[in-house]
Amino acid sequence: MDLILIAAIGQNGEMGLEGQLPWHHPEDLRFFKETTKGSPLIMGRKTFESLPGVLKGRPHLVLSQATPDSAPPNVFFFQSWADIQEWCRREHCEKAFVIGGRQIYALLAPYCNILYITHIHSAFLADTVFPMEVLERFTVFQTIPLDGPSFTHYNAEVKCYRA
Repeated sequence: MDLILIAAIGQNGEMGLEGQLPWHHPEDLRFFKETTKGSPLIMGRKTFESLPGVLKGRPHLVLSQATPDSAPPNVFFFQSWADIQEWCRREHCEKAFVIGGRQIYALLAPYCNILYITHIHSAFLADTVFPMEVLERFTVFQTIPLDGPSFTHYNAEVKCYRA
C-alpha cells in the first residue's frame, strides 16, 4: 500500500489557524478532492473535527486516544497506527492519504513513500505549522502548477516528493 502525505503549506510551513486553513483556495481544494477520491483519509481527532463534514467517497480513519461510542457512517476511530494498518490490509487498500494535523504528519511521515505538498508562496498568520524536517528525507520528482484566480499572485504549485 502506498501511504501518501498530502498538505498545503505557506512559505514558512503555515497550515492552520484556529482549526481552519489560513486561506481559501478552491484550486487546491479541488486538487485535494480529485487526488484523494476513493481512498482512505488518515487524520487526527482535531483535523476530523475541523472538517465541514464527512468527505464523500473516502473512509475517514481517525487516530485518537479518545474513541467515541458512535461515529458517523464511513468514519472509523483507531488508537494505534498498527490498528489502521490492519484495517487497510483487511480492506485491500492500494493507497491511503495522511491529511493531518501536525502530530499525525510527524508520526506517520516515516511510513510515507510519497508526499503531495501544495506550496503557497506567501506568509500567513498561523498557530499550526507543518513539521518541515519531514521534507528532508524526500526528493521532488514532479511539480504541478496550480492555476486559478486565487493562486495567480502566490505562484503556488504542488510538489510531489518521493522517499
